[in-house]
Amino acid sequence: WFDQEIVTAMGSELTRYEFRRKFKHIRAAFGSKPIPDVTRAMIAAFLERFPGCSSNQYRQALNQVFTHAVARGLRLDNPVQGTIQRKVKVQRTRLSMDGFQAIREQAPTWFQRTMDVAFWSLQRREDLVDIRISDITEGRLSVKQKKVESHGTGRIRIKPGPQLLAAIVAIRRVRW
Repeated sequence: WFDQEIVTAMGSELTRYEFRRKFKHIRAAFGSKPIPDVTRAMIAAFLERFPGCSSNQYRQALNQVFTHAVARGLRLDNPVQGTIQRKVKVQRTRLSMDGFQAIREQAPTWFQRTMDVAFWSLQRREDLVDIRISDITEGRLSVKQKKVESHGTGRIRIKPGPQLLAAIVAIRRVRW
């Protein structure tokens, strides 16, 4: 089933990473069953094991696999297209300061430091991994925000306060 060509045809590196991660579960569920032998009922049963949002993500990954299978002549139809995408209402709640502190107290040191940088810089988790002390030039921290970079935006410069500077420096002291 799994073919590097399918993964390469996908979008960003993060998309490809997530697909590879999901494919481990797909492979475990379907084993070495030949693509022509996989039925819509099997796929539906597999998708039912997951909550709505995850089910839809697995459905999307399977849809890409079977779209490639049809294009290569391995199947006449795409059995995923007959399954129903679940309606999902995303419920987000803000993390209270008490909740943040409770998580931080239980976290390993490296994660505490990362939480500190996130707190003081207000950056997304994807952007935190790229922040470096060397990114501070002319008294500003340069951050390239991945979520919006495809729109030609997302390059920001933050004037770091003492707490953010201390958090960034503290990360360098953590033993990984």
